Amino acid sequence: MVKCVTLNVKGLNSNAKRKLLLLELKSLKADVVFLQETHFDGGSFFRFASHLYPIAYLATHCRRKAGVAILISTQCPLRVESSTLDPQGRYIILCGHLVDKPIPLCNIYAPNTLQIRFLGGIFRKFFLEGADSPEPLVLLSGDLNAVFSDSMDCLYDLWHLSHPTDRSFSFYSSPHGSHTHIEYFFVTISTLRFLEGADMGQMTWSDHAPVMVDISSGSGHVRQCHWRLNDSLLKQPITREELREHLKSYFALNEGSVGDVRPLWEAHKAVMRGHCIGISSRLKRDSVALVKTLTSRLRP
Repeated sequence: MVKCVTLNVKGLNSNAKRKLLLLELKSLKADVVFLQETHFDGGSFFRFASHLYPIAYLATHCRRKAGVAILISTQCPLRVESSTLDPQGRYIILCGHLVDKPIPLCNIYAPNTLQIRFLGGIFRKFFLEGADSPEPLVLLSGDLNAVFSDSMDCLYDLWHLSHPTDRSFSFYSSPHGSHTHIEYFFVTISTLRFLEGADMGQMTWSDHAPVMVDISSGSGHVRQCHWRLNDSLLKQPITREELREHLKSYFALNEGSVGDVRPLWEAHKAVMRGHCIGISSRLKRDSVALVKTLTSRLRP
């Protein structure tokens, strides 16, 4: 399963906004990220200071306008083999493989005028460069600055197909007081069978909401996860005392049940790990519920 996120960030030249972005991407557990309006200077070098997204493709404009980027997480099985970066900062095209499936990706930030002519040229280039491969996973995303139906030129919008009756909007214009949906994930009909779901986040630090889709490569690829102790559990008096009581209870119930203390000691590690996971999950549920409650009040 690969989670893809698209978001218009309205400029990332401040450390504060980059930090907010990375925090949000981490909370969303995004694997592939499509960013629009990065506003980076084409003459300067920039690298996202995050070990979570060590691979970044950026198309920039020389005057700090437009700008798009595609970030790839460390755990994503996507292998990029070629890239096309627009010198005007309007699009990026990547071609590669998602495990064993060929996959062309395209991130677009369309201009405010003549969108249809602009998109027509991008679509032709996109399909010539990689989307004509046999049985590809085609993924075209971005801020198109226009409203489309759930299908366009043999491309299908994953959000509207997953939520045909939902009237959620991805952008709020304060000057006009209007809501629109201009962020899209388009795929070909052959890619639809790999769709696992689509969702939309809240507008928080950006006036655009992130749009997310889950794509399966069909290969059964599973992330490798290694458990680590959450040190913060030991720093909080309440959770530290709760773990202390679990530890006392374990030894009170099991001490003397076996002649050799080594199995007893090894087993207590698994038991306490289970308690740590349970407490962490409970705290995370409470935190997520609080964040959802607070961010839901931010909708204009």
